Amino acid sequence: MKEIISYFYKINVIDEIIFDDKKIFKTDNSNYLYEEIDNPSQVLYIHNFNEELNKYKFFSYRFKTNIFNEIVSKYNGINFVLIDIGNKFKETIDLDDMLIFYQESKNVLNHNIKYKNNWDILWENKINYLSSHFDNNKLANKNSYIVFNYYICIAEISLQYLLNAKKVYKENNVISFSHRRIYFPTKKLYFYNPLNFVIDLEIRDISEYIKSLYYSNEDYITELNYYLKTHKLDGYLSSLLYARIIYPSNFFDDYESGNIDLNKYLNFSLYEKFIKKIYDVISSYILIDRIDFLN
Repeated sequence: MKEIISYFYKINVIDEIIFDDKKIFKTDNSNYLYEEIDNPSQVLYIHNFNEELNKYKFFSYRFKTNIFNEIVSKYNGINFVLIDIGNKFKETIDLDDMLIFYQESKNVLNHNIKYKNNWDILWENKINYLSSHFDNNKLANKNSYIVFNYYICIAEISLQYLLNAKKVYKENNVISFSHRRIYFPTKKLYFYNPLNFVIDLEIRDISEYIKSLYYSNEDYITELNYYLKTHKLDGYLSSLLYARIIYPSNFFDDYESGNIDLNKYLNFSLYEKFIKKIYDVISSYILIDRIDFLN
């Protein structure tokens, strides 16, 4: 494979390594992430958009052009790209780094992209799909039934909370590049990879980051306080932030992976304390609606 990459990109590959289950080719000057892709036209769109943003000094990893002056290469029927990830891809970033990224992308995206928040549709579809899937593929474990139904209930609560916020408040949708998920620790290799970008509200990332801290037993309270102190969210964005933190994306991801550890999700009391604490922190900055089951 090293010889193929060297030929396609005219680079001297000196080593091939695996980091975070990703294949990386090392050269004398930089490192290149290898990614197989299913939709070349979508990648080309991402590349073109990313190049436009880089004119504004927006930092993200960039695609490497091959000898045919193309972004997408093909070998043995497999489409792939190389992404120049530099020499510090193993480093992690903190919340301040994330906030700079969001602000820089917001400066450009909000002049060029029309956005409509459709979290409610996506969440409703996910709830219906997973409920049907669980009913048709029940596990022989009583705990699985209890846990699954609990988090479906939590998802329905978060959906209703979101729908109510969209009725009560005027929408304030300032978009940025965000990610499907944010993990702790947050590694540069993942965060700055343009293939991981989605155009959405930055609070999508913030909420996933807070949940990741919670499940990693890290200090989510300090991080949430810092974010709310530096960002004066209105009632709409504060409510959406809360709704998305409640929404059990972590549980759903693990369930869909087919390799879920139910013990991670069995402590309902601890999770509800987390929900209550998040409410208390957000409401200390701006009053938002309270959920009935919180004592």
